[in-house]
Amino acid sequence: MSDNTGKMRLQKLGNAAEKAFAQCALLHDENKLLFEQNNEAKSRVAAKSTVVGKAKVMSYEDIVNAQGSVTRKRPALKVEVDKQASVEAARLPPKQLRSRATVNQKTV
Repeated sequence: MSDNTGKMRLQKLGNAAEKAFAQCALLHDENKLLFEQNNEAKSRVAAKSTVVGKAKVMSYEDIVNAQGSVTRKRPALKVEVDKQASVEAARLPPKQLRSRATVNQKTV
């Protein structure tokens, strides 16, 4: 009978150790997950945001007024030249485009 009780105690000890290792592994996995989430939050906070411009909610009237002011500021001839330059830029390879740009700047 003492042999049987010894086996039972040894089995209980083995089960308890297995449960303890399983709980430890679960805690380790949870800590690892929380650590990664915390590092993501820190990296987002550490990343500096750059302000490109100011945003504004515009009504349709504001948009029409803004478009009108832009077209009034730029002469019609300049708009036509810009359209031609963009069409020409689409056709030329980058090397020729650079040489043409420097020629156009010298003539202007």
